[in-house]
Amino acid sequence: LAVNDPAVVIGRYIIEPDIALGALVLEIGGNSEQISGNVVSTPADSKFLMLTSDDNDIIVELQAGTKFFDAAGELGHDSIVIGADLEVEGVQPAKADPADPDLIRAALVFVEAEDDDQLTGTISEPFDATTRSFFLTPEVGNTVCVRVNEDADILLVDEAASEVTMGTFDDLAVGQMVDIFGEIDISDDCLDANEVIVEVVTPAP
Repeated sequence: LAVNDPAVVIGRYIIEPDIALGALVLEIGGNSEQISGNVVSTPADSKFLMLTSDDNDIIVELQAGTKFFDAAGELGHDSIVIGADLEVEGVQPAKADPADPDLIRAALVFVEAEDDDQLTGTISEPFDATTRSFFLTPEVGNTVCVRVNEDADILLVDEAASEVTMGTFDDLAVGQMVDIFGEIDISDDCLDANEVIVEVVTPAP
């Protein structure tokens, strides 16, 4: 640190004995970025794929010193799960090749509160395109009825290519692994889905 260094300081205010900012993260260089979005892949090798709030996909690379927080306080790496809404503060390095996927090296990850119910499993029969409904066989527990709302986001995630594309109900099929977010209708115990994340498997060459 030196006088006149540009820096970004993220922390919490301390009011006693004097007003000060208790720093949690200090980024030197003034080239930090803040990106918000939705986790769409399971973290692997300290990286995961996120769909940003402006519908772009970006790889988030966790660092040895990355901090994790929510409104209640500090969290751990296990707070990064598919479907979580995040704000990521970090640095986007220059690309060696313009075709390379976007990447941000995270200094701080803030996890927002999640209101939706979540189910993970395999799409199964009966599958009805007319009513936009199907059954889901979860990883644990009994089969659950799912209805996909007309305005639901359907995200097709190709982890191998680090790509996320917007899909439609026509892209859904029996046998797909999906993560579904929505609200249980207590009248019939069906999940009314407002987001479906589909794992796209790239065929081997």
